[in-house]
Amino acid sequence: MAQAMVQVMVQVNAQSIFQNTAQSRAQGENNKAKGGVIVVGEALLDIFPSRTVVGGAPFNVACSMAALGADACLITRLGNDANGDLVRAGAARFGVGLNGLQTDAVRATGTVQVRVTATENHFSIADDQAWDYLDLQPALDAIEGQRAKFLYFGTLAQRSKQSRDTIRYLADRFGGQFGGRVYLDLNLREMPDIRAICKDSLALADILKVNEEELRTLLEWFGESSAAPLPWRSENFRAAVTALIKKFALTCLIVTRGAKGYAYFDVHGSLQIEGDAVKNVAVADTVGAGDSFSAMFLASQVQGLSLDESLARASELAAAICGINGAVPPSRDFYARWCPPEAGHASADDVKNAASQPERQTHG
Repeated sequence: MAQAMVQVMVQVNAQSIFQNTAQSRAQGENNKAKGGVIVVGEALLDIFPSRTVVGGAPFNVACSMAALGADACLITRLGNDANGDLVRAGAARFGVGLNGLQTDAVRATGTVQVRVTATENHFSIADDQAWDYLDLQPALDAIEGQRAKFLYFGTLAQRSKQSRDTIRYLADRFGGQFGGRVYLDLNLREMPDIRAICKDSLALADILKVNEEELRTLLEWFGESSAAPLPWRSENFRAAVTALIKKFALTCLIVTRGAKGYAYFDVHGSLQIEGDAVKNVAVADTVGAGDSFSAMFLASQVQGLSLDESLARASELAAAICGINGAVPPSRDFYARWCPPEAGHASADDVKNAASQPERQTHG
């Protein structure tokens, strides 16, 4: 009985919070520069052979969006440890909202061993980390009153049941009941039940962003034709893409194609926009290129830019990130040329003078 009462209280509180969020978003609708993005998922330490950096796709996306002048609320869970302090400092330095950073009293901040090769990156992700235990109620508290237009999520943070349930609750209520748009950046990783996780995630999404390889995987898993991989411009390929969009009631599909550019398919499966990649990029590594694409696209949409301009700018930032080591640059100065005039940006001194740490409130 007590457990049932707690569940009812959480649901009632959640409904109130999402209603307040929807009302706040409606009040700010006339000002396109206002609003923001709720980003939910993992934040962790990427351990390279020669360096350690804060990472995780949601963390990367939130930092880039905040540096670009968009409000970004990151919902993740960290350990009560030094690695967690590094994540907190990194988020604060880029201007990410910190209310969504939960602290786990027992489990460590997540880590990933990264091996970079000439053709691809290999990731070894530690198990049973703090971000596997996202708590719903602190997440709901963090977004209360947020004037968010989008909710961003991926698949990796859904590897554990607790985080999966929290993410899906947020995505379902944000998108289905209160009119926000849910953005799924697939970021496929090898893990148990990944096909089922993808299927359930696609059912929650409005906007799906994938790379070309991920798209072909989805067509093989969920397409009506078993002929994948299909030639990009073939009628069978276009029919398969249209069927995928209709199957999961997506409003659009964004495909990043590396050196071949990007493509945008509308709600009917029509190829509405196709753009070329930035030329003559001196690639340092490709870590975080997809994350920066998502960040710029969402930030540009929040700021009221056109679809064409949002996609072109996203491609530009992704190319620029490929020219540096790591997914997030050391300073917000890197983003200055894309920022709206009213958005300030911090100097390289931010690296040394990170914002003071918020008081940790441990959960569980």
